[in-house]
Amino acid sequence: MPQADAATAPPESLYFTERVSGPPLLLVHGLMVSGEIFAPVVDQLAANHRVIIPDLRGHRRSRALPPPYTARQLAADLSALLQRLGGASAAVLGYSQGGAIAQQLALDSPAQCNRLILACTYAFNMASPREQFEGHVTPLLLRVLGPRRLAQLVVSQGAKELDKARAAWLVNLMANQDRRLMVAAWKETMAFDSRKRLAEIMCPTLIIAGADDRAVPIHHARMLHDGIQGSQLTLIAGAGHTWIWTHPDELVRVTEEFLRANTSCERGDLMTTSSGAVRVIQATSEHLEALAALFDGYRQFYGESSDLDGARAFLAQRIDRGESVLFLALLDQDGREIPAGLAQLYPSFSSTSMQRLWILNDLYVAPAARKRGAGRALLLAAREHAERTGAKGLELMTARDNYAAQALYESMGWQRDEVFLPYTLYFSEG
Repeated sequence: MPQADAATAPPESLYFTERVSGPPLLLVHGLMVSGEIFAPVVDQLAANHRVIIPDLRGHRRSRALPPPYTARQLAADLSALLQRLGGASAAVLGYSQGGAIAQQLALDSPAQCNRLILACTYAFNMASPREQFEGHVTPLLLRVLGPRRLAQLVVSQGAKELDKARAAWLVNLMANQDRRLMVAAWKETMAFDSRKRLAEIMCPTLIIAGADDRAVPIHHARMLHDGIQGSQLTLIAGAGHTWIWTHPDELVRVTEEFLRANTSCERGDLMTTSSGAVRVIQATSEHLEALAALFDGYRQFYGESSDLDGARAFLAQRIDRGESVLFLALLDQDGREIPAGLAQLYPSFSSTSMQRLWILNDLYVAPAARKRGAGRALLLAAREHAERTGAKGLELMTARDNYAAQALYESMGWQRDEVFLPYTLYFSEG
């Protein structure tokens, strides 16, 4: 059974509540409310999950945290919270504007978001003339009317499906916000635009929309669905924007079905696949023998003769000199971890952008371990390392006829270079 609610808020960190009973599920609320908005569903979700419910920066019990209230900052706060709670990868459910923050978290910290649920949300909330008008007028109304009177106006006009008791509760929740902070937060909400980056979201994603949602019309859900490769779109018949109150059982049902169908992939430390578990670690000299055997197989794949001693010496030199970063994939097999694959990154720089780059020079999965998620896990680990070190991105080259690898790269957002041609000038054979 779930433990009792726990609440904490160390200085300069988010306030959050937690119900502990299973794998982590992070619930992200929207604008001008707080984590309390999940009250209608938290008991049911907490039966199977470690439910983590923060108040976003500037909202309710986290209002002491100062600006900025950009999506990037709010996502960074969530990333820090997950790290403080043990660094585990979590499923993330974002409701309304919380869905925008959830997208940003999946983009900026992909290793911390193993599944994404986007409810009543958008990639860009200024897509229509009506939305542009409302977006610019609402901060003015908030400044003039204050949170309570604006909340009364919004709920009376935009949440007519709620009964009086629920409507009054929502008004009080919205009214208990700071006027100045909410004006700043609203302006940042208008600036959010993930349309060009949706293809970068790689985790399993469920998009849920109310068929009668007037606040965030269904075209937003379709935009997300079109942009996020492999995403699922579910429409809730007869539901408006407040269907967390009017249809709470539906939200729980579709969420649980999606989470059960998409086995958790705790990226980085542990990545669970349908065929077992792949753990990716940053390798050191103590892993040299396993690395050397894999590296020797990698070289043979590209037509070189086996040279295990040479592979061992080459990798030992890279590790000792700190000239590369090596990741080792370990596959669980009958309770025993076996070396499954490796990835090697070399540091580089982009002169035009004056930023760091990483060259993903080597990626290899042993034949017996293929089609079990090791390659994908290694690519995710490489991406996480590049992002953590502030790099512009990753680059790689592969054989023209290595179609399996090309398909994997492209499924994870890598793009083929159609502009520049590679040239080489070698001074020795081999």
